[in-house]
Amino acid sequence: MVGSAARYLLGEDIVPSDSDLVISDTPANRVAVLDALIELGGYLVAGERLRPLTKRTVLPWEWSFRTVTSCGPIDMIVRFIDGTGYQEHDQAATSIRLNDGRVVRCHGTRHLA
Repeated sequence: MVGSAARYLLGEDIVPSDSDLVISDTPANRVAVLDALIELGGYLVAGERLRPLTKRTVLPWEWSFRTVTSCGPIDMIVRFIDGTGYQEHDQAATSIRLNDGRVVRCHGTRHLA
């Protein structure tokens, strides 16, 4: 997790409006990400339209894509404009244990102005 939600989990006094997740682009992970988004009732944001996600949906894996789920909006980031991706951000991340016992890796990145 990166961005404002990660900064919140790391203790910053902020109210995030969405979640930003850096995802690993492997074939197995592509399937797992799509399955998780479907389970969350997800929609792919395509311009001004929402397309319901199904097993047949081909996600735009080149850079990033935006989804809307029952948990709110989620930006799925494969690669940042500087070329960094999952490995670089995971190496810089801190593990946070949630109340339910799950662990989230957080890297409190910020957008450049």
